[in-house]
Amino acid sequence: MEHGGQQIASWESTAADLSDSLGWIGPDLLTFVDTRERAVLEAINDDLLATGPNGGRRLDDTKRPFVAAQTTALAAVLDHDDVLVAAWRDPVRAC
Repeated sequence: MEHGGQQIASWESTAADLSDSLGWIGPDLLTFVDTRERAVLEAINDDLLATGPNGGRRLDDTKRPFVAAQTTALAAVLDHDDVLVAAWRDPVRAC
């Protein structure tokens, strides 16, 4: 399936947002999500957003299940009370 530039740009934007969040997340929350969030980011950048024949970006639809699996693993980490407490502690300590 051929994808338009908007779909590629949307995935690039998602990857940029994930990357930015790694820089803004506080140390307590980062302890929980760092490995899984980086796995999602790498799955998008290194697998889903493949290099096309002319050197530009293209979407490799065969990698969508892998991205989904990495995202599901991250969501599972986020579904714990300890993560919520860590997310709360980081800004409290920053104040």
